Amino acid sequence: MDELLRPEARAALLRWREALLGAALCALALLGAWQSYGLTRWVALFLALVGLALALAGLQRGRFRGAGGGLGVVELDEGRLSWLGPRGGSSVSMGELAVLEYHPAEGLTPERWRLTDKTGNELLVPANAAGIERLFDACATLPGLSPARLGAARRAGMPVRLWPEQVSLARRLH
Repeated sequence: MDELLRPEARAALLRWREALLGAALCALALLGAWQSYGLTRWVALFLALVGLALALAGLQRGRFRGAGGGLGVVELDEGRLSWLGPRGGSSVSMGELAVLEYHPAEGLTPERWRLTDKTGNELLVPANAAGIERLFDACATLPGLSPARLGAARRAGMPVRLWPEQVSLARRLH
């Protein structure tokens, strides 16, 4: 099957696979709801909602995943996020995480995520590393951090501290 698709098309399908699967499920379920009646219609409408939720989650993951092709591999095992690169790597326990920041590309330095734990260990992960969606999954467990904020950080174009959220003096006073 690899010969049937250009590498760029295959990469795009893999990047957006959850969104495409959710959209297909939603479309088929709506077709089933339109052509049926009674209990079957309600089951089909429920499946359409499940497909819509899967498509929306897939859009978030697809945006976060990026085009790939970066250095290293991201792994998540037992609450420990690791990045293994060509010249070494590092890991951080998500339970001990103190700071999560996003840094855009600057000159020859690619865009990256910076995670620091309570002991000062630092993990720098290129934003286009293989398996970057595991960082998305790991950050979903952090209290007060939404997936939408992760995506917005990449579009901000400047360094952003995502967790813990910096509370401005104006917010504390009002």
